[in-house]
Amino acid sequence: MVNRPSNACALESNPVAKWNDRLSARASRRRDLEDIVDHLCVAAGLERAHRVLDDILAAVERLAGMPRIGHVCADLADDDVRFWVVHCYLIVYRWESAPLEIVRVLHGAREPRALRREVEQ
Repeated sequence: MVNRPSNACALESNPVAKWNDRLSARASRRRDLEDIVDHLCVAAGLERAHRVLDDILAAVERLAGMPRIGHVCADLADDDVRFWVVHCYLIVYRWESAPLEIVRVLHGAREPRALRREVEQ
């Protein structure tokens, strides 16, 4: 669990609200984005956090229009799950569902077995 910073990156100014405006957010997806934004706020600043989140949301909109463009990785997930990279993050989604189902948004540097467990949750 990530401790939420008590500065300009606090949840009140967290740009994750954009996620809820564009997609229905399951708790795990919202938590993924909040953790990404919190980490980036501390490591690189609020502006960078906003930029990365905007890029993730733009990618999700692109995937919704062209769901087959993602990558299949049989070692990590079933055939109905695809992956799309944005910066160093993986958007994990079910491409055959309508509307597009975002499973998780995870850092791509995770160890593959741990990543598989995350995708299966």
